[in-house]
Amino acid sequence: MSKEKFQVLIWITPVLAVIGIVCFIHAYYTENTLSNIGGVVSIILSVLGIVLALKEPLVLDLEMAKKHADKRLVKELNLRDKKISMLEKKLARYVSVAVIVVLVGFFAFAGFVLLFFHDEPIYSYVPDDSQHSYDRDVKYLPEPRVEELENMKRAKSNDAPYLRTPWLVTTGVTNITATTATVRGRIIDAGIPAYTERGVLYTTSANPSVDDAGTKIAVAGSGIGSFTVALEGLTSNTTYYARVYATNENGTTYGNEITFATDEDLPPSIVMTTKPRNDRSFQLAGTGTVTIDWGDGTVKKYTLTSNFSDFNHIYSSASARTITIIGENITHFNCFFYELSNLDVSNNPALIELYADANQLTELDLSKSTALKWLNVRNNQLTKLDVSNNPAMVLLYASDNQLTKLDVSNNPALEVLYASDNQLTSLDVSNNTELWYLNCHNNLLEAESGLNELFKTLHGNAGIKEIKMGGNPGSAACDRSIATSKGWTVAD
Repeated sequence: MSKEKFQVLIWITPVLAVIGIVCFIHAYYTENTLSNIGGVVSIILSVLGIVLALKEPLVLDLEMAKKHADKRLVKELNLRDKKISMLEKKLARYVSVAVIVVLVGFFAFAGFVLLFFHDEPIYSYVPDDSQHSYDRDVKYLPEPRVEELENMKRAKSNDAPYLRTPWLVTTGVTNITATTATVRGRIIDAGIPAYTERGVLYTTSANPSVDDAGTKIAVAGSGIGSFTVALEGLTSNTTYYARVYATNENGTTYGNEITFATDEDLPPSIVMTTKPRNDRSFQLAGTGTVTIDWGDGTVKKYTLTSNFSDFNHIYSSASARTITIIGENITHFNCFFYELSNLDVSNNPALIELYADANQLTELDLSKSTALKWLNVRNNQLTKLDVSNNPAMVLLYASDNQLTKLDVSNNPALEVLYASDNQLTSLDVSNNTELWYLNCHNNLLEAESGLNELFKTLHGNAGIKEIKMGGNPGSAACDRSIATSKGWTVAD
């Protein structure tokens, strides 16, 4: 063998070994016959190359040297050839040993994996039709049915038809509320003949079946793939057992059973009605979880954090929606510029902060929001605002409404009050001893009965304090010294 051929042999042997390994890996995942054949051929050629490399000596071509009469030169070339031959044969041995180690290691590892971790394929014979799916990665595959496998093999060998019930799995449950849930299933094999009915079975006891009255919901569909079933009218705070099913002429097959518990039946914490738009977004903060019914059949559960989080939804069409939020610990709610025509927070006593400015609200019930500290309802259409049950309130923005009266006598912690651009004729802040900023401009406050009486109710505590009162009928004629003598800065 010439030196050039020997060098080619040294390099091509490990390449063939690698090709063989790749072919076997591909065959394992795809069960491809050609990949198996390619792997066997590549490994055989690699082993043959190892044998040749270890057996054949390397000789230098001495024809050019023999053409010369100089025997000394021939002798030197022969000696050098022997040295080179020894080195290259050592290299051949090293390469061969390396290839052998790689091959032995690969097949030992593959054998270990196949012995301890390999899941047998669902079928050994796959019919040539579109009603069957054979997926290694499905998590909950039914146990293999030996009798049906034998029927399939006989049908294949005898070219005869055979019958088989469907195979399917229950893949999960989502959108759980107090009275609803959505169960997901997947058809792995439609059966022969194909199933005529599929759906979900659910009950409050284990192993629901088609014989249980009132627990079956069938859904339209055919073929393989995923499907969902919506459960309604469930009992709150209850554990249910559910599994999917499919029926053909050969019988009914059930998927694996799953359990889930419905939520506690809590009253809606926040209900709001919106003007027509294609999208909605608002911000919530608090602890625990909330369930939001977006008003178009979409119900989702979310986790709250102590910081404001955005909640968004896109609708298929622009129309008025009623959005319901259920959760026990909603502390902050921001829905400004949201085009709300109605907002109900009466069942949310944990509410601390409410920003609902720039909407179209005509009324707002805060009677149960006893923990409320920050309220912003500017730029609405409120004709009255009762904050008598909100003693912890620190900041109140009520400007740009249609208020004729505002009673803040039960808000001793109030520090900032915006009451401008309303229709107030009087205002009493005698109980608001923490107040340091008051804006009441552009109202209907007369000089004597309105502004002067207001100035008399201002506290005289130390600190920077400011009142803004311009734009009222009595702004020019009022006695500002009443307020300035208490340390208040009076501005128009």
